[in-house]
Amino acid sequence: MKLQKHLIAASISMVAFASADSVELKTGAIHNGELIGMEAGFVRLAIMDQQGDVEIRINPEDIANWDFEDSQKLSAQPPHQSLPLLQSAYDQRYPFFEYLPIEDQKIAIMLTKLHLEKGSFSKVLDQCKHLKLISLEREIEQSLGLLEMEAAWRAGDLSLARTLATLSIDAKITSDQSALPWTLLALYDYQSEDHESARLHSLHPIAFAKQNIPPYLEHCYAIAINASTQSGDTLHANLLKSEMNAKRLKWPTSIPRNSDLPKPAEAKPFTSDIKLKGTP
Repeated sequence: MKLQKHLIAASISMVAFASADSVELKTGAIHNGELIGMEAGFVRLAIMDQQGDVEIRINPEDIANWDFEDSQKLSAQPPHQSLPLLQSAYDQRYPFFEYLPIEDQKIAIMLTKLHLEKGSFSKVLDQCKHLKLISLEREIEQSLGLLEMEAAWRAGDLSLARTLATLSIDAKITSDQSALPWTLLALYDYQSEDHESARLHSLHPIAFAKQNIPPYLEHCYAIAINASTQSGDTLHANLLKSEMNAKRLKWPTSIPRNSDLPKPAEAKPFTSDIKLKGTP
């Protein structure tokens, strides 16, 4: 009878954790259960044994591999089609983010991008603020930085976007990755009627990007052309127009053409109706 009870308990345990979270230690040992958070620097894992639910604590430095129950669901369903699933996956992983491999950290990028596409700019800014509190892979940090500054821009806070752009450049982001930081600096200068600074900032990606078309290069061309024209340098403006056409870049709808610009006394803030472009 006792043996039967033990077999039943073991069977229940196997069913309960058949598709549960699991961690593999560097020793090769595998623990199945539910990852429930961090406390005092240790990973909390709820497991089930013959006595019932038990919580064990593991040093994250001892973990070689992490496996979350929802991993198969995430891979089977396009993330942009399931915001609740993606939000749930992010919430569960957040306490462990700095210890997770880059593929799991990319969930933060997917969720942030989805919020941005839906116009939830405050959610993007709040999420990026919290993620700055933990250590992430450099690629993830830079991608989040680009999404954060675009959210600030599209929310109408060009001053914040400019500050974030400056921090991004100081953190050694390159114009090959995206021309967005220089676009925002140039746009801020242009709205301040500092046409020379606007031209210099917008020309940086045009001159130094190693690849032909980094994201937002068309915005830099547009601002550089307008700034050159406003400064009386029509020759340079025409050369930039020719380059822009040769690269088959379309004039961005968020930047008025120079002929449509209001006079300085009637200047109005630019609107930013750009569409989200993928992060590198």
